[in-house]
Amino acid sequence: MKPSGLPFLLILILCAIFLSGATESATTLAAESTKNAAGDHSTPVDNTGADKSKSSSIIPSNAQPAETYTYQIENYYYNSANRWNWPGIVAALSTLGLVLFGAWQMWFVKRAARATEIAAEAAKKSAEAAANNVIATRELANLERPWIIVSKKSLIGLPLEETSIISPIQIEISWEITNVGRSPGLITSVSKAIVCAPPIDIPEPFYADDPLSAGELLIPPSGDHAQTSRKEISQEEFADFMTRKTCVMFFGRIQYYDASRRDLHVTRFCYRWYIENERLMQYSIGPRNYVEYS
Repeated sequence: MKPSGLPFLLILILCAIFLSGATESATTLAAESTKNAAGDHSTPVDNTGADKSKSSSIIPSNAQPAETYTYQIENYYYNSANRWNWPGIVAALSTLGLVLFGAWQMWFVKRAARATEIAAEAAKKSAEAAANNVIATRELANLERPWIIVSKKSLIGLPLEETSIISPIQIEISWEITNVGRSPGLITSVSKAIVCAPPIDIPEPFYADDPLSAGELLIPPSGDHAQTSRKEISQEEFADFMTRKTCVMFFGRIQYYDASRRDLHVTRFCYRWYIENERLMQYSIGPRNYVEYS
């Protein structure tokens, strides 16, 4: 609720009127009291040889009639009661000045509060606009950035019949690095590994980055880069694989920049193969701690 100075201003004006009236009433009451006191006590007659010109014109003499004296007394107090009430006027003017000063001060405070409110509202709108601009810029950057994924995985070399086992067994995984984003991706390092791991209690991933010989590998939008990874599996590892004690896990990490070279992005992937009903099956999604797209 916005403060209003109108009630306070009216109260100050009423106080000024009351003080002015009270001062005038006090002066009139003092004059009436003096008049009553003069009526109750007679003024002694100056019978000395003092200068008569310095005596008050309202002091009666022996030759002055009583009616004339009474008229002079009433006329004196009438003039005293109708003179300018300078103390009351000064008090009223002072109070009026205080009222005007208070009204100006309240107007100034109200104006300063309004200015502060406007500035706060402008700052809030500016902050909201800046936040919206950051969000819009980030969303646009995410739309236009490169996105590197691993696609077209295939595992070959695992015999499904024991009669064809030749130890050690060499398996081969063919895979592709594909850019599904809208701008080129600059790949700086690639880490990959093939292991035989338990299908349930999966260990934490480890990465050994292989620096690229050319320094950077540019993948344009909708472009891809074919890769082949190989591993030798012993006869014991193959036996555990055939009895579902282990699975073949292929995982890795790719680090790359966008065209501005400002943000380093990371793709972590994981794929698993296992035996089910004497058939080779593939998990297309690896464990959470093995998968990342940033």
